[in-house]
Amino acid sequence: MSNEGIVRRSIGIRMIRHAESKNNEVYRDARRLFKGGTDEFDTNGWVNYVDENRSHDPSISSTGEIQAEALKTY
Repeated sequence: MSNEGIVRRSIGIRMIRHAESKNNEVYRDARRLFKGGTDEFDTNGWVNYVDENRSHDPSISSTGEIQAEALKTY
């Protein structure tokens, strides 16, 4: 039996950046709270909220935990 012309899968690669961090959650919440993207955007409120809630070494958010859990199936 000849294997000529048969395509075999040799390597599968999945590129995963990371699950959502708590900082991403902070930015999303700030956009909602301070009306980002609208004429009523509160720049000072947004900056203060982000400065008070952002971390230099964030863990993952609750959404990130769900994302990380879903990756286990791959």
